[in-house]
Amino acid sequence: MMQDWELSDFKLKIGYWFISNKIFVKRFFLFFLIIANVLLISLSGARIIKYYTIERIEFNKMISDINSASINFKSYQERNRALDLQISELDVISLGNNRYNLIAKVSNPNAKKWIAENVEYYFYSDNFQSEHKKSFIFPGEKKFLAIFNIESDLVIRNPKLFISNIKWKKVEEKNIENFSNEIKEMSDFQIKETNFFSFSDLQIKDSGSSINFLVKNNTIYNYYEVGFFIITYSGPIITSANYLQLDNFMAGEEKRAEIRWQQTIPKPSQIVIKPEINILDKNIIIGKDYVGLPK
Repeated sequence: MMQDWELSDFKLKIGYWFISNKIFVKRFFLFFLIIANVLLISLSGARIIKYYTIERIEFNKMISDINSASINFKSYQERNRALDLQISELDVISLGNNRYNLIAKVSNPNAKKWIAENVEYYFYSDNFQSEHKKSFIFPGEKKFLAIFNIESDLVIRNPKLFISNIKWKKVEEKNIENFSNEIKEMSDFQIKETNFFSFSDLQIKDSGSSINFLVKNNTIYNYYEVGFFIITYSGPIITSANYLQLDNFMAGEEKRAEIRWQQTIPKPSQIVIKPEINILDKNIIIGKDYVGLPK
């Protein structure tokens, strides 16, 4: 039986071959190292030659292109900023006794992405400047900005609207459709049976006018308060403007509303009644646990 320390014939043969060819093995290993060094030096030399003959020119051209095509951040910001609000109508309405209503129709031309979340504005003319007011305008919305029943000892003519500050809020691309649907759902009020009367029609001796209408809350929300702009036109001219607020307007509820003017206004060719709901303010919604309780 072979002992564990004894070598097999195969191992003895390998050991004998290495001893017999030791010089050959050393020379072969040395030759391999020389060949490897030659290849490495050749490759390095080829890379250096290629860099200084071809790649250096391409590299310098690339650096030059980067410098010449630097990003114009100002131009980028101009292309992606919110467009300015646009004023399409502007009128002053005399109420008598040195009192006036000032109203402008303003549109947000940013149809999808930009909300004018906080619009600060005032009216002014050569001899007058009103107090500052705040409002909001949703993407693509046309809205009235107004100041009512202001007093001025001097006659107000040709007023202008100055928007002193706008806080913009961008709607993320993924939320545009949902936000658009939310606006429609939360501001769905149906206006019908709109009637205009002068007090003379009602056989009332005092001068004045009134408009009444039926409005239904088609939304699923209960509101503490809902505002309505009421504008009358004679042709393209605004002849009167007012604002009505209805409190505790429940989902599905229908209300008869009326607003009066102390002065007689011409019989309108058009009556515009536009609801105003700030859907960004969730405090306007009455929670189911708070129905019947004050705000």
